[in-house]
Amino acid sequence: MSEEEQLQKARQLILQGQYAEAEAILFLIDHPTATELLSRIENMREFRTTHPKERIKKDYITPAVIVMVLYFVGWIFGLLVNIHYLGQARRNNKNPDYEVTGLPCLWALLLVIGIGPFAAIFCLIGVTFAHVLLNPSLIPA
Repeated sequence: MSEEEQLQKARQLILQGQYAEAEAILFLIDHPTATELLSRIENMREFRTTHPKERIKKDYITPAVIVMVLYFVGWIFGLLVNIHYLGQARRNNKNPDYEVTGLPCLWALLLVIGIGPFAAIFCLIGVTFAHVLLNPSLIPA
């Protein structure tokens, strides 16, 4: 492979972010362009270590308050909006570029206000059936 082809290959690797592979090629080339590209790679490394990427802050506490109000205005609307915000917060929480706050608030609202009433109703129905089954005298003849 000629020097020009090697330089072109190194440029492609740099554009793809494969700096170690590009350096391996450039170290073998005795050309001013190769030296310049090596210094650029070193400058990029120094910049990344001195300027770390800031995480995007995403707050879900305000949406949690909105969801709480919606639960009291209309339970189904609150439930749907809570599920929407919760899914969005979970997706952002998995992304390393985001710093998410308020995710536990959305979970608590879903469990306590969204699902809690159903759980309580099912428990009451279950206790009522168990009471009737254990006391057959309560069943009208």
